[in-house]
Amino acid sequence: MTIATASAASLLTKWPDNLVQRIIAEDWALVIGAGLSRNASNGHSSPLGWKQLIEQLSATFTSGDERKLVDELVRLGQFLDAAEVVKQSAVAAGKEHDFRAMIRAATDGAVGAPFKASQLHEKIINELAPSLIITTNYDRLIERASDHGYSVHRPGDLNLGADVRTGTPALVKPHGTVDDLSNIVLTRSDYATIRHRAAELYRVMEAIFLTKTCLFIGYSFQDPDLMLLLENSFGGASRAGAHYWLAPSDGPMYLQRLFQEHYGIEMITYDPRDSHVEMKSMIEALCFTVSSSR
Repeated sequence: MTIATASAASLLTKWPDNLVQRIIAEDWALVIGAGLSRNASNGHSSPLGWKQLIEQLSATFTSGDERKLVDELVRLGQFLDAAEVVKQSAVAAGKEHDFRAMIRAATDGAVGAPFKASQLHEKIINELAPSLIITTNYDRLIERASDHGYSVHRPGDLNLGADVRTGTPALVKPHGTVDDLSNIVLTRSDYATIRHRAAELYRVMEAIFLTKTCLFIGYSFQDPDLMLLLENSFGGASRAGAHYWLAPSDGPMYLQRLFQEHYGIEMITYDPRDSHVEMKSMIEALCFTVSSSR
């Protein structure tokens, strides 16, 4: 056994065998959050998270009491409401186009200087090679990182069911994409209307969560994107522990129990110290094992 093989075998013990076998058999779905995009770069900057994005938008489009309100909402973690205040302010000032342009630049890079996925991001996409990916991110990192390409589905799309039935590689973006910023989910009003605007997409996603083993990567325990996805898509999903979430071990135990008991998501935990180095090593070990077994 080589050193690389021994190291991969040691780290692989952290991954449930059922999940590993599902990935090798290509009978699974990958669910990606903003955490996986954080290390992307265009050489000058990296994608902003929810908090940083809203703060940047607020600094441009609000002032006075509105800005104080946004600051307080962000402090309380009420990001949807904070974004709602900023958007209403931008629209009232006739600056909705500038508002959307700033979101594009902050999440996918400036025009002519798009963000490039990290090596780890590319490894996950191309070595684990999921035929079905769901992401709550707006960016096009997956599209640019993929060696084989995906059929992209966004709110209002009616063709996801056909792609799932035929096994066509599909990338599902239920919260929208920078290619169509009029349909992204960022504000309280966006959230209030998403199930109506994307009813067919969410019906198929419910079926995916019922029939596929899913691995969640790139989410924090307080991630608003994750909560929106679960609340909208897990209405009839199994509670039998069919899904897995690669999560930091310092997450609150009550939330870990909530996700497992209510949504059927089992935690695969890692030590988040040293810039999440253990998480990266675990993913590399999984990729090594899957690539060697196909």
